[in-house]
Amino acid sequence: MRKSLWLLISVVGLIALACGGDPSTRTNGNSMQMGDEGTLTAGHYHGPAFGEPARAAEADRKIEVVTKDDFTYGPSAIKVFQGETITFVVTNSGNAVHAFVLGDEGFQQEHKLMMEDMGSNAMHNEPSAISLRPNETKELTWRFTEAVDVLYACHVQGHYDAGMIGTITVDNTQ
Repeated sequence: MRKSLWLLISVVGLIALACGGDPSTRTNGNSMQMGDEGTLTAGHYHGPAFGEPARAAEADRKIEVVTKDDFTYGPSAIKVFQGETITFVVTNSGNAVHAFVLGDEGFQQEHKLMMEDMGSNAMHNEPSAISLRPNETKELTWRFTEAVDVLYACHVQGHYDAGMIGTITVDNTQ
């Protein structure tokens, strides 16, 4: 019996460690664990190469973004500077659920496939992604550490394929 209890405690500890139980991991207020791998695995987002989550108090400026039921964002293109911290104030102006997911093209493709595999319109919030019900507004704060092209996209089923994508140009000169 003691051996079974010890085994159970060990397994639970390993699961907690694998899911971000390591005290060296960080969170950004969305209670999602961060690592350095740059991938989305088992509901835990691991830091991308283009930046990192930040606190709203650290933001250099706010940018308002609107999601629309015609599968567009307003604005459809944004310019930021390398090293700048931005709070995106995202409002869903439509009647459908929408999302705002930051990532380079590779990450967006990976996220699209993951959402298709889940077979659901239900999105959950991640350090670089928020989902919004109709008429809902949420904020996402991000520090852009690299001068690379970044996309924001909606991964509610069918929206990405319909072209619900915006671009962020990260400029390395100010």
